[in-house]
Amino acid sequence: MLMLKCRAIAALAVLVLCFAPLASARQPAGWGSVKGVITFDPKEKLPDNPVVKITTDVPFCAGKGKTFADKWLIDPKTRGVKNVIAFLSRDVKVKAAKNIQADWDRKKPIHLKLLAAPLVLKVDQPVCTFLPRVIALRSQTNLVFENTSQVTHGVTIDGGALGPNVSQSIPPGKSLDVGQIRVRPFPLLLRCTLHPWMRCYVMSFDHPYYGVTNDKGEFQIKDAPAGKYRLQVWHEEAGYLGATNDWGVPIMILPDKTIEAKVPPLRPDVD
Repeated sequence: MLMLKCRAIAALAVLVLCFAPLASARQPAGWGSVKGVITFDPKEKLPDNPVVKITTDVPFCAGKGKTFADKWLIDPKTRGVKNVIAFLSRDVKVKAAKNIQADWDRKKPIHLKLLAAPLVLKVDQPVCTFLPRVIALRSQTNLVFENTSQVTHGVTIDGGALGPNVSQSIPPGKSLDVGQIRVRPFPLLLRCTLHPWMRCYVMSFDHPYYGVTNDKGEFQIKDAPAGKYRLQVWHEEAGYLGATNDWGVPIMILPDKTIEAKVPPLRPDVD
């Protein structure tokens, strides 16, 4: 009996020794963060932000002043660009759009604080515009459209084979849950069924390492596994940074540090 116990313990020890390197290989060499500022090219003239023509529900939609296209929202002092999506991908050259998201290494761990995806992300339509205009969320998160305005709105999504495919009105005070958004190379364009000038973009990720720039063009991605990455950058008018040549910006995230990414400025015809 004692001999059998000794053999069992020895076998267990061998298993532990065999799998210990595998387990440790999956652990990062620490966690770090990256921040940066996305700016508009200083050599270029700042683009106009034209007023849109209100054609439906004019008394309400135009009742609080002018509505602007908002394709480019740029801080005039710093040239920081709002509504830019920044996210991490593997440190490899991306040769086609279809690989931009597939290049995330799914074997990489996710920080404990970020493991659980939010259950819901809400988008509102208070005065005939989508808020927020640019949305980044986890693929496990349900996207819900609220209507806190006084007029009926709608949501139109052409998600193709990946879905969702939606065209539905939302009365005042109601909401619409369109479900989860599957990961794809480019953000989905969403429109209001009844107000054609209204649009927003949504991009889904199977990891939490993404962000959307604020009014000053600033972003921060926290608690990523230390290592080499490509920082990918997308804007609704500029497209992907380096999309016809060398997608993204190579970066190195360091343990217990916040690095600052040096991102080339955007311009309307970025390549």
